[in-house]
Amino acid sequence: MGRAPAGPQRQRGQVLLLLLLVLVTGAAYLLMQSLSAASIATERDRITQQALAEAKAALIAYAVTYSETHPGSAPGYLPCPDMSAGGVSGEGSAEGSCGAKDVSVIGRLPWKTLGLPPLRDGAGECLWYTLSGAYKNNPKTNLMNSNTSGQFEVMGPNGTTYVAGPEPESRAVAVVFAPGMPIAGQARGSVGAATQCGGNYIAANYLDTDKEIDNSALSPGAKAVTRFIAGAPSRSFNDRLLAIRHDELFTAINKKVAAAIRGSVDPPSGIQGYYAQQVPKQYPWAGDGSGHQIPGETAGPLPYEDLPLDPGTKNVLQDNGWFDPDVTVYTVSPDRSRATITIQNPAVSVCLEKGKIVPCP
Repeated sequence: MGRAPAGPQRQRGQVLLLLLLVLVTGAAYLLMQSLSAASIATERDRITQQALAEAKAALIAYAVTYSETHPGSAPGYLPCPDMSAGGVSGEGSAEGSCGAKDVSVIGRLPWKTLGLPPLRDGAGECLWYTLSGAYKNNPKTNLMNSNTSGQFEVMGPNGTTYVAGPEPESRAVAVVFAPGMPIAGQARGSVGAATQCGGNYIAANYLDTDKEIDNSALSPGAKAVTRFIAGAPSRSFNDRLLAIRHDELFTAINKKVAAAIRGSVDPPSGIQGYYAQQVPKQYPWAGDGSGHQIPGETAGPLPYEDLPLDPGTKNVLQDNGWFDPDVTVYTVSPDRSRATITIQNPAVSVCLEKGKIVPCP
């Protein structure tokens, strides 16, 4: 005898199994799609963060070594942005001059000037760059030393917490931006001159606004303070940024200046050179504000005129206010066997004892 046809209950069970299979397969597909999208977003973010970090490191190196690559200048200056692809070496090179003295500027990162490839974020866009007016290498500010304030405040996602600022010593001297994908209203059509990065040089087509803070707009006027925002990602905001804070930059520069003032025993230069040349060996007294020692004075300005400093180095530091008592402080023990040089803002000290560098207490 043949088998009896399946009953309605069994047929319903098979249908439910098929529906369950479809649901499981669909859920697995959606999960895979979600994981794939998350992986892509993670990789794009990694590329962006790496590009920003490379740009920041190159800019700091440029500023710290500026006195070596540009003899006769103080360390600390940064290159103008690429504002038109019309720099000395074309796209990616810094403008020869950018605006009025002490007025901040915005443009693309001058990757060629910095010895970099055209760094791109995770969306494939080249980086942008804002520079405090006082840090432009042309035209230069009057004095470049550790009291030269940054002109940028950077706010966190809530628009009220400071990432950089508000104190002058914690403001940013420069900010590097990754613009991300274009948002509504941004037109990134090519102007033709930017053959590597493409697009155009209108900052508002790349940088966004959040909490009424516009990352493409600079405050006008000499030494004016501008506010940027590191906002949370949304459909209307996708900028990523990395600030170079004043204290970050001058921690490195102050070490360099302190080392130049410290000098060496052989060949004799700086404080150490003074010590080596004395009979009996001793460090100089503190200065009188005009570069000369005051006998018996153990704390005060640096007696730079009495030190065997390289003339070029001395002139650059003196002309830029590095020997001013609110920048450099000098102390010596009563028996003149120990001395300390402190460069202020942020404080970097070098301690010496009997011709040797020693740990500071």
